[in-house]
Amino acid sequence: REANENMKIKLLVELSDEGGSDGPAEEERIRSLIEPTIKNTKFPLGSDVMVSRVSIDDFDECASQEYNDCSEKALCKNTKGSYNCTCMPGYLDLKSSTLLPGRVCS
Repeated sequence: REANENMKIKLLVELSDEGGSDGPAEEERIRSLIEPTIKNTKFPLGSDVMVSRVSIDDFDECASQEYNDCSEKALCKNTKGSYNCTCMPGYLDLKSSTLLPGRVCS
């Protein structure tokens, strides 16, 4: 890699939604927190590091069963910051006081 070439680093930060703001203002706030931290690392990035883009996206837990605990007989619905499970039509939800809906469907 030439010294004048740009290097792209993708950083994933998991955030919890606690009623905070969305959109450009929140993205700028996060960028202003991340950029100085990266500049001050011991990595050989140089002092001219610039965070060019921050985007806030929701992680889809329903995209893979690895990321949710819905029953195989339940539908997974992604929500902002979480997900919900609902038993498919024709199946009963056998939830107990210790289980969330859609985890045991029969």
